Amino acid sequence: MYGFLTKPTLRSAFLVALVVVGAASCASTPSGSSTGKGGAPGSGGTSSAGGSKSSGGAQGAGGMQDTGDVPVKNDAPPADTAAPKDAQGRAFDGGIRARQITTRGFTFDVLESGSAGEPVLLLHGFPDTSLEWSGLMPVLSAAGYHCLAPDQRGYSPGARPTEVGAYKYEELVADAFAIGSELGERFHLVGHDWGANVGWLMLQKDPSRIASFTAISIPHYQVWARSVYDDPKMAGYLWMLSDWMTEGKGESVWTAPQMKRMWKAKPADLREATIAHMTEPGAITAALNWYRASRGHKRVIEEFEVWKVDVPTLLIHGSADLGERSLKDTEPLMTGPYRVARPTGGHFIVDEQPKAVADETLAHLRAYPIK
Repeated sequence: MYGFLTKPTLRSAFLVALVVVGAASCASTPSGSSTGKGGAPGSGGTSSAGGSKSSGGAQGAGGMQDTGDVPVKNDAPPADTAAPKDAQGRAFDGGIRARQITTRGFTFDVLESGSAGEPVLLLHGFPDTSLEWSGLMPVLSAAGYHCLAPDQRGYSPGARPTEVGAYKYEELVADAFAIGSELGERFHLVGHDWGANVGWLMLQKDPSRIASFTAISIPHYQVWARSVYDDPKMAGYLWMLSDWMTEGKGESVWTAPQMKRMWKAKPADLREATIAHMTEPGAITAALNWYRASRGHKRVIEEFEVWKVDVPTLLIHGSADLGERSLKDTEPLMTGPYRVARPTGGHFIVDEQPKAVADETLAHLRAYPIK
């Protein structure tokens, strides 16, 4: 991120502008469907189990449509209007503020909105940051929720170890629980992409602390990881994953121009701030180390027993995202309330359909209050 944004007080002034754009973007009209078992009614229509058939689009867990050496996503319209700015850095009602949390020997940069009400922990994906949640957090806090969204391990400059082993699942999960403890013993959990992977692993580790889970773009992580290796429709992602796992080669893929081409649906200021953050020295290597420490998602397949989930779970999966088979294979492992929402869009559905994501998430939180 821009250098001054790493300082909480100055970063807050910039974030004020992003709150306005996030709230405005939520005025778009969502489309899609939802289906489930024992879950709360969604905010869209209904469909048969499994939802609509995948028709391409971006791939899961940081993947994009396979179009060659450069990651490209063409299934969302551009959003190049600059965010309005408050030169005095004054906070708006329901605004997002920046803070830092020191835990487990590291300092994490965190965004916060709301101050009372039921707590919600939001975990970003790859190669995103906490700014991914700039549109959703004001919606949730306006509805009475207290939200925390950290820049996770490797994304926060104060939590960026250099060794690959520091990014194993166990460390990522422990970080998330430690940061969640700032909210309380139990909290709602929302995660996109790698943030969803961590969320699924948190449910494996200690589901008692999670009141509800909203997984965005990734079905049950173990099921999804298995599909990477045995579903022919995931071949393009597997090819790219091999590059990302290779030191130096992965870094050469994730350049600023390539990220700019990928994030067509992000508001311009948000996109540029995220790219600046991810091109800081060491940032993209740290983010790629999540893949490397997981051995390309193989650890969750080979080292973990299959686990079922009884925590109330909502899966938001873009209609054009890959992983249709893993959606179907997830359902038998969901022993608690479970619902699938299918907004029209690809892997970066948080940016593409902010209103649909906000509506579905809020409905899920309200359906399963913390007791």
